[in-house]
Amino acid sequence: MYLITTYISKLISRISKIINKGAGYTYPGYIALKIYPKIVKKICCMLPSKLILVTGTNGKTTTTKIISHILQNNNYRVISNKSGANLLNGIISSLLLGTNILGRLNRDVAVLEVDELFFPYFLDLLGKHRTSSLDVTALLMNVSRDQLDRYFEPDIVLNKWKAGLKKFSFPTKIVLDKSQEYFKPFFVDDTLDTYGFDSSYTALDKTSLSGEFNAKNLNAALIAVELMGISEEVSISALSDFKLAYGRGEEINYAQNIYKIYLAKNPASFNNNLKMFMSQKIHIDSLLFILNDNIPDGKDVSWIYDIDPVLLKKVCHSKDIYVSGTRYLEMALRLDYAGVTLGKDNINRSIKESLKKINKCMKDKTIVCYPNYSSMLELRKLLVGRSIL
Repeated sequence: MYLITTYISKLISRISKIINKGAGYTYPGYIALKIYPKIVKKICCMLPSKLILVTGTNGKTTTTKIISHILQNNNYRVISNKSGANLLNGIISSLLLGTNILGRLNRDVAVLEVDELFFPYFLDLLGKHRTSSLDVTALLMNVSRDQLDRYFEPDIVLNKWKAGLKKFSFPTKIVLDKSQEYFKPFFVDDTLDTYGFDSSYTALDKTSLSGEFNAKNLNAALIAVELMGISEEVSISALSDFKLAYGRGEEINYAQNIYKIYLAKNPASFNNNLKMFMSQKIHIDSLLFILNDNIPDGKDVSWIYDIDPVLLKKVCHSKDIYVSGTRYLEMALRLDYAGVTLGKDNINRSIKESLKKINKCMKDKTIVCYPNYSSMLELRKLLVGRSIL
């Protein structure tokens, strides 16, 4: 039954790509769980003995990609959920799609991005079903308010993390941001094996990455690979051809304009992107803010009022501003409260219509886009024909 499920999953993924319904990294796992629920136990047992888990509110996808890139450049066979599908469906999809014709996962290490609320449950699944040894490194990147209708307050997430780690039966090295006050209880707990990273730019300045968030992402990743015996010097060298994850600063040429996409799905990521543009003085002709309230985003969009209004106004100063998405009116109101002037013709629920308006008015310009998650996928599909990769 396992092999049949694996073949069906791969077929579903192929069909999904052919008909252009995403990247094929979610539906296979969903279907696999429906037709063979025991696939969870099978997956837990077939994982390589070395496992790196990356969780947190921000930085999961980028950090996971950095670690995978370094390991692959050092001849490790790596399996990862590179599309960022970080719930059970997505993780199962990635692992099944990485198997060979016999259904075996012949990899040295698994580097998995895990949703912050799902993380303790994933540890619980591993503890229940894993029968052989497992060496785990867990990167707890950060925690802040995000999708209040799902995650609630950060304290709840932190408590779940700590409880899950203390209950987990396999040796686990925990990598945390030592500058954050909320992580101090982890560091003072002698039962936890902790390692700290910070926001030093020393390593970052040797790469093509930029910004405080990426400094932390990189520093955390360097600790994770150092725990596997790869030095910082070797890691930095391996990043010479590293490219950012989709939607995390990527540039797309479309209709004679350059679109720069910066995922902004909560106050922390939004403010970080604003700070980065202020500090680096990156040229911007126009800004496109897109706010959706679909299931991946959460229905509660009140977090937009935690965006720094001073930064928001400064970044928007003297720029053409466009607003779109299912909650475009709320985003327009937030901008108005921050003192940003908006033209009524630049506000449209439809992302497609907003792009038409921008491309009609502009040529050879740079448009910076701030979408949240589902709107980023929709925007990428319009710009490149595929929502993910």
